[in-house]
Amino acid sequence: MAEALDTNLEKGIPGDAQDLRSRRLASAISQTEPATKTFFQCLLKVCNSYMIVLLLVSMVLSLWYWIKKEGLETGWYEGFVILVAIIILVVCHSIRDFWHETQHKLSEKELLKMTEIVVQVFRGGCQQELSISDIVMGDIVVLKRGYQVPADGLYVSGEVLELDDHSGSIIHGQNPFMFYGAKVIRGNGRMLVTSAGMNTEWGKMMSKVIQAPKKTPLQAQLDKLNTRTEIIGFLTSLLILVELLLRLQLEKEDDSPGFPSMKGKPSTAKDLMDAIKRIVVQPTRKISIFTTSLNMLLVGITEGYPFIITLSLRYWNKKTLSGKAFAPELLACATMGSVTTICTDKIGGLTLSPIQVKMCRIGEEDINDDSVIDPDVVDALCDGIYTPVLDPKNAYSSEEEGVLSWAALKLGMKQEILKQSCTLVETKELNSNEERSLVLMRKNRENETVTCLHWKGPATTILARCSFYYDSKGRINDMESEKRMDFEKFIELMLSKDLKTIAFAYKKINESSEENNLILIGLLGLKDTDWSETKEAVEACRNAGVNIKIVSRDNIPVLKERACRCGIIVGPNSLVLDGNAFRNYTKEERMDKVDQISIMGRSLPSDKLLLVECLKQKGHTVAVIGARTDETPAIKQSDVGVTMGTWSTKMAKGTSDIVILDGNFSFLETIMRHGRCAYENVQKYIQHELTMVIAGLLITSITTGLLGDAPITAIQLAFGSVIVGIPGGLGLLTEPPAEKLIGKQPIGQGGKLITWAMWRNIITQASYQVAILVTIQFKGKAILGISSKVNKSLVFNSFVLCQVFNLFNCRKLEKKNMFQGIKKNLWFWVAVAVIMGLQAAFIEIEHWVGGSARLNCAQWGTCLLIGMVSWVIDCIGKFASDLITHCIGSISR
Repeated sequence: MAEALDTNLEKGIPGDAQDLRSRRLASAISQTEPATKTFFQCLLKVCNSYMIVLLLVSMVLSLWYWIKKEGLETGWYEGFVILVAIIILVVCHSIRDFWHETQHKLSEKELLKMTEIVVQVFRGGCQQELSISDIVMGDIVVLKRGYQVPADGLYVSGEVLELDDHSGSIIHGQNPFMFYGAKVIRGNGRMLVTSAGMNTEWGKMMSKVIQAPKKTPLQAQLDKLNTRTEIIGFLTSLLILVELLLRLQLEKEDDSPGFPSMKGKPSTAKDLMDAIKRIVVQPTRKISIFTTSLNMLLVGITEGYPFIITLSLRYWNKKTLSGKAFAPELLACATMGSVTTICTDKIGGLTLSPIQVKMCRIGEEDINDDSVIDPDVVDALCDGIYTPVLDPKNAYSSEEEGVLSWAALKLGMKQEILKQSCTLVETKELNSNEERSLVLMRKNRENETVTCLHWKGPATTILARCSFYYDSKGRINDMESEKRMDFEKFIELMLSKDLKTIAFAYKKINESSEENNLILIGLLGLKDTDWSETKEAVEACRNAGVNIKIVSRDNIPVLKERACRCGIIVGPNSLVLDGNAFRNYTKEERMDKVDQISIMGRSLPSDKLLLVECLKQKGHTVAVIGARTDETPAIKQSDVGVTMGTWSTKMAKGTSDIVILDGNFSFLETIMRHGRCAYENVQKYIQHELTMVIAGLLITSITTGLLGDAPITAIQLAFGSVIVGIPGGLGLLTEPPAEKLIGKQPIGQGGKLITWAMWRNIITQASYQVAILVTIQFKGKAILGISSKVNKSLVFNSFVLCQVFNLFNCRKLEKKNMFQGIKKNLWFWVAVAVIMGLQAAFIEIEHWVGGSARLNCAQWGTCLLIGMVSWVIDCIGKFASDLITHCIGSISR
């Protein structure tokens, strides 16, 4: 192999520029990844739409007609509003497309940059330090304890190597194969690189995942809904145009001056074209109807699903994660609400929730979430906590991982910053009975370099060597006997609570390792993992219809014991199998058995990826919890990728949708609860928006067809959609979660975004609005004794108020009590107040600008009464539906 790669096993590759260039060309990936679109390209794509073209035509005609009819002073505003709507639509869609393009585009270079690992290689007989992304085929890489295998390759020489990979491989001359992502936990040696970068086994898996477009179920459902709504708006526009042309053909000449009489003549295409031409040449009120028909598209495409839902999801992410996690993927938390299966490794999720920090004392103060600590004290404590990371040979204990997680979450410790500023000078572990450790480290600050001796160990042992102590204000105080006794009492208190006590101390020195006169930084009380929380979370997932599958490289007996401790029940119908068996199944056998799998041991990363693919093909929404680099393909392929704690690799975090900082599995239950709430709130909002869209389209179509005129103008439709859709949407989308929400079954990929109950509510409300408002349009003048202008204003005002009162109906999709829990959502009341205020202002402004009618108090009262009747309609519809369902159930029994 070395001869084929032109490699000297002692000196490495030649390493000159020509040699490196040829090797990089030889190992280049054959497929070319499509370039990321620029914002301008996304903008052009959105503009290149028939919807935008038709709206521009409508805007030009509106400007031309109204300016000619009413003059420039007041005739411009309707066309201008349409133009603003078009600009907002184009810009918002372009930003969303560009964000999606850049957010989810992962190239080979970006993936390899996530590791930022420096490796030692031999080139031209010299040992060099290179970035992992600079490795090429044929390189001789030096491996030591704690080092990551940076590529696929073969063992060359050295000690026997033990790898922390899928099978705990022992690498030697008879078993020479090593794969990217594994970690050396014992031994030193050299390897010959045979594949690097995306040509490794890991890279090949990752390439499949990157090339496959990833869409969450909610995102796919919303995109489908947007498309269908646009189509409905477009078809309605065509329907209104057909109605207009038919009216032009059937009207008598004296009723429609300026148009040719169709009576006694066969209807031809030329006659219709002449009629349309006369519309353009001789503007009449039909131009207004023509533009209104085109502006029906605004109802179909500017209803704002993506914008409002994006705002609400950001709100829920912030509320849900609350500093304990972060979600690079916006829809991740909402998607967790529809997850049906969770695949986890013992390292990544259930079984390695690290030791937790329960108590902390700095000086005389017990530290909690509200404590204010001087930055110098925080820096000193973080330096002491970070010392295990400085030693590449160190394999973290669960205790160290727990303290690191706590420091990152509570103290804001940034490992990347410490990695750049701290240098290990010397490390020493003393006798194992005391479990003390000493680290001499050099830290680069702005204007100086400081060498510090850090001690960590049992609290009583470290306290005995301290002559000073820090307080939370950053002051260094003498360790008087009275203060020492106070610290000893606090240590006894922690011990009485079954906490393991450790202390951190340090001193600034000059390349010396004196053990006296230390400064006590702080005391920590640690507690072993509380399995009760994990068991409760597992039980909550099970009650919520979510299956948990353990997929790990460990042996099956170990995984069974871990599953038992976590409360995962392996029943008689559950399948426990080896990864090799799953790998060797036929495709049909895998699809038959994938639902039954509870534990899969001794599995390769490719097995985990295959399992995720099978589950998704079966219609499951899958979450994968992982921590290692070789798990990134499965994390990326899942619907929701999750990493736990600070021990996860940077690449695993970089490909994850949710990163839980403290590594607590029980926090997933909280994310699922809020995710389901967010999903249900999206359904509430969509029910409300569809009701408004359907009612608006039907009212305009019916009145245009029967009267040749529409009671609601284009500007009114656009304004009503905005003022009700944005504040009202935020009011619905911020509804707090119900108590029994987590007990519902998950939606899954096959779930419907619009349920039968939603269609029932939409149909009843839209039918009521259409019936009452069309009646007012036809008979309002006679019944109420009002003018035509007032009648039109009353129809529009009633339409908007119906949507306001329907907001209350939409709070409960199935329950009849629409006011239950309404006091908990302040944003809902704010939204209602804002909508009512804006609507009242619009009526007044439109009267002043457009010459429409102003409504008096009695007419406003009529509009409010029409809106309030929708509450009664909602209760009747839900009661009738429940009664029918009960009767059908009784008959079937």
